[in-house]
Formats: sequence, structure tokens, C-alpha cells
Amino acid sequence: MSTLMRSGILESHSSTARSKSRNSPRAVAAVVLILGIFATLWTTLAYLQSHTEAKPMLVVLFPIAAITGILAIIPLFIYLSYQGDFEKLNPLRPTHYWFLVKKTYTALQNNNLKVSAKDI
Repeated sequence: MSTLMRSGILESHSSTARSKSRNSPRAVAAVVLILGIFATLWTTLAYLQSHTEAKPMLVVLFPIAAITGILAIIPLFIYLSYQGDFEKLNPLRPTHYWFLVKKTYTALQNNNLKVSAKDI
């Protein structure tokens, strides 16, 4: 009998299992936050677009809204990428999210906008 048949298809061994990525309720919360930020950004941009004809100066807010949305999402992607380094953090808690933001942007600033596991 082959090794595959004895051990089963669904069993994972340490050599083949993914070690950096885990599905957890906190990861799901981070994905929900990302979707919420995208929805808020979409709604904000749609609102601005519908009101720019009456108030042309609102055009100035388009890049500000986009940059704010992107800056809010980047720490959540870092959280999803390096979950093992943030096991105790819950991105739904504002203090934990703020810690994640500070940690992410400090690592980005110190390493020429590149982040690796050792930097976090």
C-alpha cells in the first residue's frame, strides 16, 4: 500500500502543511474589516462624485479619501500575511488595531517599504 493510501488524503504533515497562514475568527474579522473599509470608500467616492457638479471643490477630497482607505487597509493585509506574529491581537479592538497600524508603518518606514517576518 502506498503512503498516500495509508495516511489518507486529508491528513497534513508538517512538511506539507502551511505554517504561516491560519484560518481563525480573527482572520475572518480582518477580512470583514477590509470589506467594510472598501464599502465605506466606495460609498464616500460615490457621494463625492454625485455632489461634485454642485460643488466642484469636492474634487479635492477624491485623493484624500482614496489614500485614507488604502492606509487603513494595509495593516490588515499585513495582519493576514503574518498571523503567527500577531496571535494575541484582535483587529476589531481599536487599541489592537492602532498597535497594528503603528507596528506596520514603523516596519515599512525602517525597511524601505518592504516588510518581512523578522521586521514585524
